[in-house]
Amino acid sequence: MIELSIIALQALRGTTSHYNQTTSFDGTLFSIMGNFVILLWCLHLVTSVLLLIERLPERPMAAGLALGLVVTAIGMAIAGTMLPRGAHTVGMPDGGPGLPFLGWSTIAGDLRVSHFFGLHALQVIPLAAYMIDVRRG
Repeated sequence: MIELSIIALQALRGTTSHYNQTTSFDGTLFSIMGNFVILLWCLHLVTSVLLLIERLPERPMAAGLALGLVVTAIGMAIAGTMLPRGAHTVGMPDGGPGLPFLGWSTIAGDLRVSHFFGLHALQVIPLAAYMIDVRRG
């Protein structure tokens, strides 16, 4: 909620939220976002360990949850590779042509793609496992 609130605030202000060090206020907001992302990643790991040691009776759901947690942790960690670089594009400076709405680079590598799919794995993989389990009846 905090990160999304800051992103929305910066969008309302007509400026970028990520890597924005233009003013001390912008830098502070980006720093707050970064600190909460680190906290969220640590809490994700704790939650993952607690869920993985729990014995779930439905094997497909347990496997889907475990895989989703691992892939999501990797997707979250990819954001950590973007922070020291201060950019998400690989091979060129940030900016330039991108996919509509998403803005992912169409002419260079873009770490946001794997970050996106990694984060949403926690939703998609267990849902697929649940659907498999329901179909097996």
